[in-house]
Amino acid sequence: MSIFKKLLGRGKSERVQTPRPPRIRVTALHRVAFRHLANGQGRSAQVPISNVSTRGMGLLRPQLGELNVGDGLKGELEINQNVFGIEGLVRHLSEAVVGCEFMGPMDDLGRAVEEYFRIEICGLKLNRVDETFLKKDPAGKVAWFTDGGQNEVYFVSDRDGILSFHVSFLGNYIEGGRSKILRCGHIIDEAPNATKHKGSNLLDLAPDVSEEVLKLGHLLVDNVEKMPAEQAQMLKALLQKS
Repeated sequence: MSIFKKLLGRGKSERVQTPRPPRIRVTALHRVAFRHLANGQGRSAQVPISNVSTRGMGLLRPQLGELNVGDGLKGELEINQNVFGIEGLVRHLSEAVVGCEFMGPMDDLGRAVEEYFRIEICGLKLNRVDETFLKKDPAGKVAWFTDGGQNEVYFVSDRDGILSFHVSFLGNYIEGGRSKILRCGHIIDEAPNATKHKGSNLLDLAPDVSEEVLKLGHLLVDNVEKMPAEQAQMLKALLQKS
């Protein structure tokens, strides 16, 4: 992705700040739960989670009672049936959410978050490339969201919506459009009878559309924060097997 690399290459002499880990929205479909251990009571109560990252989490405030910035929290965080003892520190408060930072070494928890939420994190890392840097397409307006590697969402739209698109993530590939056949496959380095795409990657397209890959593609698009909601809705509608 040379265009994106050129964009990132600007200002190399400037100080680079370490980015904050992506915060993943936790929904009822996720197998994630937090049980709060109240100080001195020996009892635990489940508290709904708003978001989580490798360094902390946001908890819904009403179930936690009175808290102040700097207060400690103890409990158990369960991710996909793996349970981790948590000691946290309240870093910020809003009317609805308590922002908590994990304290102490939490390498195992961090790896569990990265593995379980790998699709969501992939989507959160996609940035929109300024259209002035993109090659024009006579069919319509081009939009490209990428992490600078093989993970990307690319589509061309006209006045009636998205005309054509492709999505690639973690080695998976989907393409389709308003008048294009929906196809799935995998990105590979080299393989016999593979289809070359965009002059760079090789694709191994499957004869059948994978429901699982489409579901993951839908989840990825759901987490591309830089994509306008209207475009995300149109793209997710196209990521449905007819």
